[in-house]
Amino acid sequence: MSTANPVTKQARWRKVLVTCFVMTFFCGGWYVAALGYVWARDTSSSVNSGPRLFVPTTRYDFGNVTAGPILRHMFAVRNDGATRVVLNRVSCGCCGSDEDAAPIILGPGTEKTIPMELHTAGKAGTLRRVLQITTSDPTLPRILFTMTAHIKRVEVSGE
Repeated sequence: MSTANPVTKQARWRKVLVTCFVMTFFCGGWYVAALGYVWARDTSSSVNSGPRLFVPTTRYDFGNVTAGPILRHMFAVRNDGATRVVLNRVSCGCCGSDEDAAPIILGPGTEKTIPMELHTAGKAGTLRRVLQITTSDPTLPRILFTMTAHIKRVEVSGE
């Protein structure tokens, strides 16, 4: 079943009929009409035939925080396509390579969250962490998730 706009479909069929009439008149064969039908049929079902990853946001800013706690955030990813999507963690920038981490597999219509942590103990200033993920979605082959925080160092006063 097609969800295309009826006006668009009507215009498409009008164009097909005119093309078929002209081709039939000049070529003298009804096989041209069959070719016109194949050309005009609705192919909107193939739009979602592969993987299609939806990522609502790729950045998160904690704002101003005091040094010490571990900051955590979950990034959501969803597969809106008709086939599975494979996500491979490449690097988080803070702990080297994550190439040995198990891939995340999202079936059609499924959603998962990807956790990230920001360790603030002993840190001061702007802290930024980036997680790079490669995907099997040809329209979104790489995702960069970024977390930032502006860390204020806790001053310890000697008594």
